[in-house]
Amino acid sequence: MSIVNVNLNTYPKKFFNYKGNVYEHFNGYSEENILKTIKLGIYEKVFPVPHKTIYPVSDIISHFKSNDKNLFAYHIFVAPGIFTDVLSDTDSFEIPQDVLDASHNNKVLIILDSFIEHTSIKKDSTLHKVLQNTIKKYKLKTENICSVVNTFNTKSILGIDVITRNIPVAVEPLYETDDIKIQENIKTLMAPIQRPYKCMALLRKPRRSRCQFAEFIYQNNLLQENLISFNSTKEKVEQYNPNIDFKFKHSLPWQNKVEEFENNKVASVNHLLKLFHNNKLYNKAYCEFIFETELDSPSGEVIFTEKLNKPFKYLYPFIFFGEPNSLEILHDLGFKTFDKWWDESYDKIIDSDERIVYINNLFKDLSGWSHKKWSNTLVEMKDILLHNHNLYFKIHNNHLCYSELSAYVDQFVAKNDK
Repeated sequence: MSIVNVNLNTYPKKFFNYKGNVYEHFNGYSEENILKTIKLGIYEKVFPVPHKTIYPVSDIISHFKSNDKNLFAYHIFVAPGIFTDVLSDTDSFEIPQDVLDASHNNKVLIILDSFIEHTSIKKDSTLHKVLQNTIKKYKLKTENICSVVNTFNTKSILGIDVITRNIPVAVEPLYETDDIKIQENIKTLMAPIQRPYKCMALLRKPRRSRCQFAEFIYQNNLLQENLISFNSTKEKVEQYNPNIDFKFKHSLPWQNKVEEFENNKVASVNHLLKLFHNNKLYNKAYCEFIFETELDSPSGEVIFTEKLNKPFKYLYPFIFFGEPNSLEILHDLGFKTFDKWWDESYDKIIDSDERIVYINNLFKDLSGWSHKKWSNTLVEMKDILLHNHNLYFKIHNNHLCYSELSAYVDQFVAKNDK
Protein backbone atom coordinates (compact mmCIF):
# COMPACT_ATOMS: atom_id res chain seq x y z
CA MET A 1 0.00 0.00 0.00
CA SER A 2 1.36 3.38 -0.99
CA ILE A 3 1.24 6.24 1.47
CA VAL A 4 1.52 9.06 -1.05
CA ASN A 5 -0.46 7.81 -4.06
CA VAL A 6 -4.02 7.54 -2.84
CA ASN A 7 -6.97 7.61 -5.23
CA LEU A 8 -8.40 10.81 -3.86
CA ASN A 9 -8.20 14.37 -5.15
CA THR A 10 -7.67 17.38 -2.94
CA TYR A 11 -10.13 20.23 -2.74
CA PRO A 12 -8.26 23.28 -4.12
CA LYS A 13 -6.93 25.84 -1.67
CA LYS A 14 -8.42 29.32 -1.69
CA PHE A 15 -6.85 32.67 -0.81
CA PHE A 16 -8.04 36.24 -0.28
CA ASN A 17 -6.47 39.67 0.07
CA TYR A 18 -6.82 41.89 3.09
CA LYS A 19 -5.04 45.24 3.40
CA GLY A 20 -2.43 44.25 0.85
CA ASN A 21 -1.67 40.86 2.40
CA VAL A 22 -2.62 37.42 1.05
CA TYR A 23 -4.22 34.97 3.47
CA GLU A 24 -5.25 31.38 2.98
CA HIS A 25 -8.99 30.80 3.27
CA PHE A 26 -8.91 27.57 5.25
CA ASN A 27 -11.66 25.09 4.48
CA GLY A 28 -14.58 24.94 6.88
CA TYR A 29 -14.43 28.54 8.02
CA SER A 30 -16.13 31.62 6.61
CA GLU A 31 -14.09 34.58 5.41
CA GLU A 32 -15.66 36.49 8.30
CA ASN A 33 -14.28 33.91 10.77
CA ILE A 34 -10.78 34.17 9.33
CA LEU A 35 -10.86 37.97 9.13
CA LYS A 36 -11.74 38.04 12.81
CA THR A 37 -8.60 36.05 13.65
CA ILE A 38 -6.58 38.56 11.60
CA LYS A 39 -8.14 41.56 13.37
CA LEU A 40 -7.58 39.90 16.75
CA GLY A 41 -3.94 39.34 15.81
CA ILE A 42 -4.18 35.57 16.24
CA TYR A 43 -4.22 34.33 12.61
CA GLU A 44 -0.66 33.00 12.74
CA LYS A 45 -1.31 31.46 16.15
CA VAL A 46 -4.53 29.78 15.04
CA PHE A 47 -3.61 28.49 11.59
CA PRO A 48 -0.51 26.54 10.41
CA VAL A 49 1.04 29.26 8.26
CA PRO A 50 4.16 27.98 6.44
CA HIS A 51 6.76 29.94 8.40
CA LYS A 52 5.25 29.38 11.82
CA THR A 53 3.99 25.85 12.46
CA ILE A 54 4.34 23.78 15.58
CA TYR A 55 5.39 20.76 13.56
CA PRO A 56 6.73 21.66 10.08
CA VAL A 57 5.07 18.94 8.03
CA SER A 58 3.28 19.15 4.71
CA ASP A 59 -0.46 19.51 4.75
CA ILE A 60 -1.81 16.02 5.32
CA ILE A 61 -3.85 16.14 2.13
CA SER A 62 -0.79 16.84 -0.01
CA HIS A 63 -0.13 13.11 0.34
CA PHE A 64 -3.25 12.39 -1.70
CA LYS A 65 -2.50 12.63 -5.43
CA SER A 66 -4.72 11.19 -8.14
CA ASN A 67 -6.10 11.68 -11.62
CA ASP A 68 -9.48 10.43 -10.46
CA LYS A 69 -11.89 13.38 -10.75
CA ASN A 70 -14.82 11.64 -9.09
CA LEU A 71 -13.59 11.42 -5.51
CA PHE A 72 -11.83 14.01 -3.37
CA ALA A 73 -11.05 15.06 0.18
CA TYR A 74 -12.35 18.21 1.82
CA HIS A 75 -9.82 18.96 4.53
CA ILE A 76 -10.83 20.98 7.59
CA PHE A 77 -7.94 21.97 9.81
CA VAL A 78 -9.17 21.88 13.40
CA ALA A 79 -7.74 25.16 14.70
CA PRO A 80 -8.09 25.12 18.52
CA GLY A 81 -7.82 28.90 18.91
CA ILE A 82 -10.80 29.55 16.69
CA PHE A 83 -13.06 27.57 19.03
CA THR A 84 -12.08 29.72 21.99
CA ASP A 85 -11.84 33.19 20.40
CA VAL A 86 -14.13 33.16 17.34
CA LEU A 87 -16.71 30.36 17.16
CA SER A 88 -19.40 29.57 19.71
CA ASP A 89 -21.62 26.59 20.51
CA THR A 90 -24.23 27.82 18.01
CA ASP A 91 -21.86 28.04 15.01
CA SER A 92 -21.12 25.45 12.34
CA PHE A 93 -18.39 24.71 9.83
CA GLU A 94 -18.88 26.20 6.39
CA ILE A 95 -19.41 23.60 3.64
CA PRO A 96 -19.47 24.90 0.01
CA GLN A 97 -22.35 23.76 -2.17
CA ASP A 98 -20.17 21.70 -4.53
CA VAL A 99 -18.67 19.84 -1.58
CA LEU A 100 -22.13 19.32 -0.12
CA ASP A 101 -23.47 17.91 -3.40
CA ALA A 102 -20.49 15.57 -3.72
CA SER A 103 -20.83 14.46 -0.12
CA HIS A 104 -24.49 13.54 -0.58
CA ASN A 105 -23.40 11.46 -3.58
CA ASN A 106 -20.62 9.75 -1.56
CA LYS A 107 -17.93 11.40 -3.68
CA VAL A 108 -16.11 13.39 -0.98
CA LEU A 109 -14.50 12.42 2.32
CA ILE A 110 -14.56 15.26 4.86
CA ILE A 111 -11.39 14.98 6.94
CA LEU A 112 -11.19 16.82 10.25
CA ASP A 113 -7.47 17.16 10.79
CA SER A 114 -6.19 17.83 14.30
CA PHE A 115 -2.76 18.99 13.23
CA ILE A 116 -1.97 20.46 16.63
CA GLU A 117 -1.83 18.28 19.73
CA HIS A 118 -4.67 18.17 22.29
CA THR A 119 -7.45 18.81 19.75
CA SER A 120 -9.48 15.62 19.72
CA ILE A 121 -13.23 16.13 19.74
CA LYS A 122 -14.26 16.04 23.39
CA LYS A 123 -17.94 15.68 24.18
CA ASP A 124 -19.75 18.96 24.93
CA SER A 125 -16.77 21.06 23.84
CA THR A 126 -17.33 23.95 21.42
CA LEU A 127 -15.72 21.86 18.68
CA HIS A 128 -18.15 19.04 19.42
CA LYS A 129 -21.13 21.44 19.27
CA VAL A 130 -19.91 23.04 16.03
CA LEU A 131 -19.52 19.62 14.43
CA GLN A 132 -22.91 18.51 15.69
CA ASN A 133 -24.50 21.67 14.27
CA THR A 134 -22.72 21.12 10.94
CA ILE A 135 -24.00 17.56 10.55
CA LYS A 136 -27.55 18.66 11.33
CA LYS A 137 -27.47 21.80 9.18
CA TYR A 138 -26.18 20.10 6.02
CA LYS A 139 -27.70 16.65 6.68
CA LEU A 140 -24.23 15.11 6.32
CA LYS A 141 -23.64 11.38 6.29
CA THR A 142 -21.27 10.61 9.15
CA GLU A 143 -19.80 7.69 7.19
CA ASN A 144 -18.34 10.32 4.83
CA ILE A 145 -16.54 12.14 7.67
CA CYS A 146 -13.48 11.05 9.61
CA SER A 147 -11.52 12.69 12.39
CA VAL A 148 -7.72 12.42 12.34
CA VAL A 149 -6.26 12.91 15.83
CA ASN A 150 -2.89 12.84 17.54
CA THR A 151 -4.12 10.66 20.39
CA PHE A 152 -4.37 6.93 20.94
CA ASN A 153 -7.39 5.08 22.38
CA THR A 154 -9.70 7.89 21.18
CA LYS A 155 -13.31 6.78 20.97
CA SER A 156 -15.67 7.55 18.09
CA ILE A 157 -18.03 10.46 18.66
CA LEU A 158 -21.19 11.47 16.78
CA GLY A 159 -20.81 8.31 14.72
CA ILE A 160 -17.59 9.58 13.12
CA ASP A 161 -14.64 7.26 12.62
CA VAL A 162 -11.46 8.31 14.43
CA ILE A 163 -8.01 7.72 12.92
CA THR A 164 -4.75 8.11 14.84
CA ARG A 165 -1.85 9.89 13.19
CA ASN A 166 0.78 10.59 15.81
CA ILE A 167 2.81 13.49 14.45
CA PRO A 168 5.25 14.04 17.34
CA VAL A 169 6.58 10.48 17.34
CA ALA A 170 6.69 10.29 13.57
CA VAL A 171 7.70 13.70 12.24
CA GLU A 172 10.64 15.96 12.93
CA PRO A 173 9.56 19.10 14.81
CA LEU A 174 11.44 22.38 15.02
CA TYR A 175 14.20 20.93 17.12
CA GLU A 176 17.50 20.51 15.35
CA THR A 177 19.05 17.13 14.63
CA ASP A 178 22.75 17.01 15.40
CA ASP A 179 24.09 14.14 13.27
CA ILE A 180 27.59 14.46 14.71
CA LYS A 181 26.22 14.06 18.22
CA ILE A 182 24.16 11.06 17.16
CA GLN A 183 27.28 9.35 15.83
CA GLU A 184 29.16 10.20 19.03
CA ASN A 185 26.38 8.67 21.11
CA ILE A 186 26.37 5.53 18.99
CA LYS A 187 30.09 5.16 19.69
CA THR A 188 29.48 5.41 23.45
CA LEU A 189 27.28 2.32 23.20
CA MET A 190 30.31 0.27 22.16
CA ALA A 191 32.45 1.06 25.22
CA PRO A 192 31.70 2.66 28.61
CA ILE A 193 32.21 6.44 28.63
CA GLN A 194 31.51 8.64 31.64
CA ARG A 195 29.21 11.67 31.18
CA PRO A 196 29.02 14.84 33.30
CA TYR A 197 25.58 14.17 34.81
CA LYS A 198 23.46 11.15 35.67
CA CYS A 199 19.75 11.82 35.05
CA MET A 200 18.18 14.65 33.05
CA ALA A 201 14.76 16.36 33.23
CA LEU A 202 13.80 19.44 31.23
CA LEU A 203 10.82 21.21 32.77
CA ARG A 204 8.99 24.30 31.61
CA LYS A 205 5.35 25.02 32.54
CA PRO A 206 4.97 24.42 36.29
CA ARG A 207 2.14 21.90 36.21
CA ARG A 208 1.44 20.18 39.52
CA SER A 209 3.23 16.89 38.81
CA ARG A 210 6.36 18.70 37.63
CA CYS A 211 6.29 20.84 40.76
CA GLN A 212 5.86 17.74 42.92
CA PHE A 213 8.92 16.29 41.21
CA ALA A 214 10.90 19.52 41.61
CA GLU A 215 9.99 19.73 45.30
CA PHE A 216 11.26 16.18 45.78
CA ILE A 217 14.50 17.03 43.97
CA TYR A 218 14.94 20.16 46.07
CA GLN A 219 14.16 18.54 49.43
CA ASN A 220 16.48 15.59 48.72
CA ASN A 221 19.43 17.65 47.41
CA LEU A 222 19.44 15.90 44.02
CA LEU A 223 20.29 18.89 41.84
CA GLN A 224 24.07 18.72 41.89
CA GLU A 225 24.72 15.43 40.08
CA ASN A 226 21.74 15.64 37.72
CA LEU A 227 20.88 17.91 34.82
CA ILE A 228 17.59 19.52 35.89
CA SER A 229 16.21 22.60 34.18
CA PHE A 230 13.06 24.35 35.36
CA ASN A 231 12.34 27.31 33.14
CA SER A 232 9.77 28.97 35.38
CA THR A 233 9.32 31.49 38.17
CA LYS A 234 7.95 31.64 41.70
CA GLU A 235 4.96 33.61 40.40
CA LYS A 236 4.11 31.03 37.73
CA VAL A 237 4.38 28.16 40.21
CA GLU A 238 1.89 29.95 42.46
CA GLN A 239 -0.39 30.69 39.51
CA TYR A 240 -0.51 27.02 38.47
CA ASN A 241 -0.68 25.71 42.06
CA PRO A 242 -2.51 28.32 44.16
CA ASN A 243 -3.17 26.03 47.11
CA ILE A 244 0.24 24.34 47.43
CA ASP A 245 3.21 25.99 49.13
CA PHE A 246 6.13 24.50 47.21
CA LYS A 247 9.46 25.46 48.82
CA PHE A 248 11.57 24.97 45.69
CA LYS A 249 9.88 27.92 43.96
CA HIS A 250 12.13 30.38 45.81
CA SER A 251 15.19 28.87 44.11
CA LEU A 252 13.91 29.22 40.52
CA PRO A 253 14.88 29.37 37.77
CA TRP A 254 17.10 26.30 37.60
CA GLN A 255 19.61 26.78 34.81
CA ASN A 256 22.51 24.39 34.45
CA LYS A 257 25.45 25.72 32.45
CA VAL A 258 26.18 22.96 30.03
CA GLU A 259 27.82 23.83 26.74
CA GLU A 260 29.52 26.48 24.69
CA PHE A 261 26.97 27.76 22.23
CA GLU A 262 27.43 31.15 20.59
CA ASN A 263 30.65 33.17 20.37
CA ASN A 264 32.35 30.81 22.81
CA LYS A 265 29.84 31.70 25.53
CA VAL A 266 28.43 29.13 27.91
CA ALA A 267 24.69 28.75 27.37
CA SER A 268 22.04 27.88 29.91
CA VAL A 269 19.61 25.04 29.36
CA ASN A 270 16.75 27.51 29.17
CA HIS A 271 18.53 29.48 26.46
CA LEU A 272 19.00 26.31 24.44
CA LEU A 273 15.36 25.34 24.92
CA LYS A 274 14.16 28.76 23.81
CA LEU A 275 16.12 28.44 20.57
CA PHE A 276 15.04 24.81 20.03
CA HIS A 277 18.69 23.77 20.38
CA ASN A 278 18.30 21.39 23.28
CA ASN A 279 19.74 18.62 21.12
CA LYS A 280 23.01 20.00 22.54
CA LEU A 281 22.12 18.42 25.89
CA TYR A 282 21.97 14.87 24.63
CA ASN A 283 25.43 13.67 25.57
CA LYS A 284 25.46 15.23 29.04
CA ALA A 285 23.61 12.55 31.04
CA TYR A 286 22.66 8.88 30.81
CA CYS A 287 18.86 8.92 30.78
CA GLU A 288 15.92 11.33 30.65
CA PHE A 289 12.83 11.68 32.81
CA ILE A 290 10.07 12.94 30.50
CA PHE A 291 7.07 14.78 31.98
CA GLU A 292 4.16 14.91 29.54
CA THR A 293 1.42 17.50 29.51
CA GLU A 294 -1.59 15.18 29.82
CA LEU A 295 -1.73 12.76 32.76
CA ASP A 296 -5.32 11.90 33.69
CA SER A 297 -7.57 11.50 30.67
CA PRO A 298 -10.88 10.10 31.99
CA SER A 299 -11.53 8.45 28.61
CA GLY A 300 -8.21 6.60 28.58
CA GLU A 301 -6.69 8.62 25.74
CA VAL A 302 -2.90 8.64 25.41
CA ILE A 303 -0.97 11.44 23.73
CA PHE A 304 2.72 11.78 22.91
CA THR A 305 4.16 15.21 22.20
CA GLU A 306 7.54 16.14 20.76
CA LYS A 307 9.24 15.32 24.08
CA LEU A 308 9.81 11.71 23.00
CA ASN A 309 11.62 12.61 19.77
CA LYS A 310 14.90 13.48 21.37
CA PRO A 311 15.64 10.33 23.40
CA PHE A 312 14.74 8.26 20.33
CA LYS A 313 17.01 10.32 18.08
CA TYR A 314 19.91 10.62 20.51
CA LEU A 315 19.83 7.05 21.85
CA TYR A 316 18.73 7.79 25.40
CA PRO A 317 16.86 5.50 27.78
CA PHE A 318 13.88 7.26 29.34
CA ILE A 319 11.30 7.15 32.09
CA PHE A 320 8.01 8.45 30.68
CA PHE A 321 5.48 10.13 32.96
CA GLY A 322 2.33 10.56 30.89
CA GLU A 323 -1.09 8.97 30.69
CA PRO A 324 -1.40 5.48 32.20
CA ASN A 325 -0.50 2.73 29.71
CA SER A 326 1.66 5.05 27.59
CA LEU A 327 4.47 2.50 27.48
CA GLU A 328 2.00 -0.12 26.26
CA ILE A 329 1.15 2.13 23.29
CA LEU A 330 4.85 2.60 22.55
CA HIS A 331 5.29 -1.18 22.58
CA ASP A 332 2.39 -1.52 20.14
CA LEU A 333 4.18 0.96 17.85
CA GLY A 334 7.24 -1.27 17.97
CA PHE A 335 9.42 0.66 20.42
CA LYS A 336 11.17 -1.07 23.31
CA THR A 337 11.58 0.20 26.86
CA PHE A 338 13.74 -0.62 29.87
CA ASP A 339 12.05 -2.98 32.32
CA LYS A 340 15.18 -5.14 32.33
CA TRP A 341 16.97 -2.39 34.28
CA TRP A 342 14.18 -0.80 36.36
CA ASP A 343 10.58 -1.42 37.30
CA GLU A 344 8.18 0.15 34.77
CA SER A 345 5.01 -0.73 36.68
CA TYR A 346 4.55 3.02 37.30
CA ASP A 347 2.97 3.11 33.82
CA LYS A 348 -0.01 1.11 35.13
CA ILE A 349 -0.74 3.36 38.12
CA ILE A 350 -3.96 5.24 37.34
CA ASP A 351 -3.78 8.06 39.88
CA SER A 352 -1.17 10.65 38.83
CA ASP A 353 -0.38 11.65 42.44
CA GLU A 354 0.47 8.03 43.25
CA ARG A 355 2.40 7.73 39.99
CA ILE A 356 4.58 10.78 40.72
CA VAL A 357 5.57 9.30 44.11
CA TYR A 358 6.84 6.23 42.27
CA ILE A 359 8.61 8.39 39.66
CA ASN A 360 10.28 10.47 42.37
CA ASN A 361 11.63 7.40 44.16
CA LEU A 362 12.81 5.93 40.88
CA PHE A 363 14.67 9.15 40.11
CA LYS A 364 16.36 8.99 43.52
CA ASP A 365 17.38 5.38 42.93
CA LEU A 366 18.77 5.98 39.44
CA SER A 367 20.60 9.15 40.41
CA GLY A 368 22.27 7.07 43.10
CA TRP A 369 23.88 4.79 40.53
CA SER A 370 27.58 5.34 40.06
CA HIS A 371 28.90 6.79 36.80
CA LYS A 372 30.58 3.45 36.17
CA LYS A 373 27.29 1.56 36.54
CA TRP A 374 25.49 4.05 34.29
CA SER A 375 28.08 3.99 31.52
CA ASN A 376 28.14 0.18 31.59
CA THR A 377 24.32 0.11 31.52
CA LEU A 378 24.22 2.19 28.33
CA VAL A 379 26.43 -0.40 26.68
CA GLU A 380 24.07 -3.15 27.89
CA MET A 381 21.13 -1.21 26.40
CA LYS A 382 22.82 -0.86 23.02
CA ASP A 383 20.44 -3.07 21.03
CA ILE A 384 17.29 -1.40 22.42
CA LEU A 385 18.60 2.14 21.94
CA LEU A 386 19.65 1.43 18.37
CA HIS A 387 16.33 -0.27 17.67
CA ASN A 388 14.34 2.74 18.92
CA HIS A 389 16.58 5.15 17.01
CA ASN A 390 16.21 3.24 13.73
CA LEU A 391 12.45 2.73 14.14
CA TYR A 392 11.91 6.42 14.85
CA PHE A 393 13.61 7.44 11.61
CA LYS A 394 11.87 4.66 9.68
CA ILE A 395 8.47 5.94 10.81
CA HIS A 396 9.49 9.48 9.93
CA ASN A 397 11.18 8.86 6.60
CA ASN A 398 8.54 6.44 5.30
CA HIS A 399 5.57 8.56 6.48
CA LEU A 400 4.28 5.57 8.43
CA CYS A 401 2.18 7.82 10.64
CA TYR A 402 -0.17 8.08 7.64
CA SER A 403 -0.64 4.33 7.17
CA GLU A 404 -3.90 4.08 9.14
CA LEU A 405 -5.38 7.03 7.26
CA SER A 406 -4.16 5.68 3.94
CA ALA A 407 -5.88 2.35 4.58
CA TYR A 408 -9.07 4.18 5.57
CA VAL A 409 -9.04 6.25 2.38
CA ASP A 410 -8.43 3.12 0.30
CA GLN A 411 -11.58 1.60 1.82
CA PHE A 412 -13.56 4.77 1.09
CA VAL A 413 -12.40 4.73 -2.53
CA ALA A 414 -13.12 1.02 -2.99
CA LYS A 415 -16.64 1.55 -1.69
CA ASN A 416 -17.51 4.72 -3.63
CA ASP A 417 -15.43 4.78 -6.83
CA LYS A 418 -18.25 3.69 -9.12
